[in-house]
Amino acid sequence: VQATDDRAVTSVIAKYYLDSESTPSITKTLVNSTDFAAAENVQAIFTLDLARLPLSGDHTIRMDVAAVDDRGQRSDLNTPIYSTSIAVKADINAPVVAITSPIQGGNLYHGEEVVFSWKAFDESGVKSVLIQSTEVYRSNDSSQAELNVSGNVTLTVPSSGDEFIVTVIAEDYFTNITNPTVWKYNLLSDTKPEIDIRNPAPGSRFVEGEMVTVNALVSDNRPSDTQGLGLVHVSIFSELDGVILFEKSFDASEIIKNTQNESYYSASLRVPNHPENGAVLKVGVRATDGTGLTTEKLLDIEILEDLQKPLIQMTAPDIDIEIMPGDSLSEIIGTGTDNEYINTITPVLVDDQGFETMLDWEVFVRNDKQQDVTVPNPLSFGELIVAQIFKTDFNGSFRIPESFSANSGKTYKLLLRAADNGINTEDSNSINLTILADKEAPVINLISPANQVYDRQPLSVHFGVEDNILLDTVKVMIVGEPADQPRLNLINLNNKEFQTSQLEGVDLQGLAIDLNTYIPIVGQGKYFTVIINATDTSGNTAEIKQLVNVLPDLSPTVSIVEWNPEDNKMDAGALAYQQVNIEDDYVSHDDPVEYFVAYSSLKATGGVGSRDPTGTIEQKVDAQSNPTGIFDPVMSWPY
Repeated sequence: VQATDDRAVTSVIAKYYLDSESTPSITKTLVNSTDFAAAENVQAIFTLDLARLPLSGDHTIRMDVAAVDDRGQRSDLNTPIYSTSIAVKADINAPVVAITSPIQGGNLYHGEEVVFSWKAFDESGVKSVLIQSTEVYRSNDSSQAELNVSGNVTLTVPSSGDEFIVTVIAEDYFTNITNPTVWKYNLLSDTKPEIDIRNPAPGSRFVEGEMVTVNALVSDNRPSDTQGLGLVHVSIFSELDGVILFEKSFDASEIIKNTQNESYYSASLRVPNHPENGAVLKVGVRATDGTGLTTEKLLDIEILEDLQKPLIQMTAPDIDIEIMPGDSLSEIIGTGTDNEYINTITPVLVDDQGFETMLDWEVFVRNDKQQDVTVPNPLSFGELIVAQIFKTDFNGSFRIPESFSANSGKTYKLLLRAADNGINTEDSNSINLTILADKEAPVINLISPANQVYDRQPLSVHFGVEDNILLDTVKVMIVGEPADQPRLNLINLNNKEFQTSQLEGVDLQGLAIDLNTYIPIVGQGKYFTVIINATDTSGNTAEIKQLVNVLPDLSPTVSIVEWNPEDNKMDAGALAYQQVNIEDDYVSHDDPVEYFVAYSSLKATGGVGSRDPTGTIEQKVDAQSNPTGIFDPVMSWPY
């Protein structure tokens, strides 16, 4: 509405009359500062909510408008009322509703749960949507009229049949209901993935350890996509009696790419040993789809035994060595060759009785390669490749087990043993390796108690022990207590180090020392001795004795070390400063020194002296007036 005035329009009034009624059904006023700025020429925008009117069928609404200026003068007093008519037509059209996903005519699978997405539109607002199949779904009535609505519903597809029908109905706020719309889908049964091995060809022969490349096409009746309903796992593998020997798995992005491009799944692996003693060997391809259906297809190949032994040489160390148990022997260097492949290289210690101990590598690095064996071409230039040899260069380190401390002084033969992918093994050249005797005793580090402690302070024995090989026993005793009742007695530790912080329960409680047993403590105090004994697995023993002096806990001392002003004369309102020094023989986090400073102007009788203030303590009590054992410092003056 546009209104003008010679001064300023301050409000605009609209009245709405339904049909021929003489009383307005709705009156609405737009005013200055809230709805518009007062001016000679203003525009006011009115919005009519038809839901507030009792409408049914066709109607006419008359709108009368009047403007008011800044002096309260109305436009409808001296001039005709401005009116306009609004024609309201009945809503007789039903909503439009559709299923947007999955698309009609698409494939669904027996027994699965499918999310159906729907949308509906109506010019007066959608009230509800009804979806029917083997189940019934009805959307909640909207709290307010919305022209566009959408939603999702999960329906379970039947476990049999070849067609799934979904019926959709929508209703608006004027009871207009759509004719049922039918959405039809094809029903299929989910099948296992299909695997087609293209290489190697069925019946191929391979020698143990020979390299073979597997190429396979894998497909599923459902598409592989981000929803995870098609192929979700593909792997090329070899396993013996259920133990994985080799496996290459393909991730989701590779599966989607191979499915879209119809590409091969490919992997190269060494042919495993020929199975013996009824062992079950599998080499093949395995695929699983999003519903858990799995297909496994095995290679149809013949594995021939490898009859040629590998060759191995240890090039370093090349001299006899001596070593302590628990120490590492590094820079083990060597090379090996085989007609097909060297699978493992193992360090071996052999004693004078021929008994062998296999060791594990701590670090092992190998560089494998194939070398061509050539001969001159007798018929032309160049050379002919007559064979290929597998070669590996390696280096590593291993550690002598701590248990070898029982074999100190004993000499072993150190060699390396190579095994191919068949049954063939071969030993390298050897050197002498002598186990040195452990003559180093454990080291004990005492943490507490210190050589001086104080009456009734909390006290426990804390220490650490370490050994170059292995600890065997740790014992804690206090002189004067029964020898057969040590505070701590640990045996067969078989660890390089021990800390009392590792203890808990009874063992930890046994290290607590109750100083109340030494009361009363006067003068120079009392003494006790803590003995800690440690033995390693080689029989080396270490022992420390700590003489502990239990001293009486003296009162703290308090002194003032700095005055300001220096003449101890204070002026009213002036700043005074004192530095207090407090000293005590025993202070800890749990037993702090508590103090406070007080100022007093009390004087003795006759105005001389300060009435002799004294310091004491006062025990706190709980809510039931029971002593708590916690004390506060207190000052007192005779008064």
